[in-house]
Amino acid sequence: MKIYRHGDILLSPVDSIPNDVIPRNDLIIARGELTGHAHRIVTDDRAELFDHGSELFLLISGGPASLVHEEHATINLQPGVYRIWRQREYNPSSYAESIED
Repeated sequence: MKIYRHGDILLSPVDSIPNDVIPRNDLIIARGELTGHAHRIVTDDRAELFDHGSELFLLISGGPASLVHEEHATINLQPGVYRIWRQREYNPSSYAESIED
């Protein structure tokens, strides 16, 4: 199984999308908090993003798609289903504050 890394975004092919997903209206995976740049899917064919609780899924149908971002090299993706993870920075002080609240 091939895993793709694009900055703080990870994609992995999966067999299927869960049944109770919620479709998104765009192909933006994540926006940068400081720069405003976005990890996004670009394609001439069909691609869809779906939310499933805290999980994110991508369906690429027809031709290939590209994962692009202004600060990273483009990754070309073949049609299929992918699960997407966004790596988050761990901040122990914010965790401690949320426990005390």
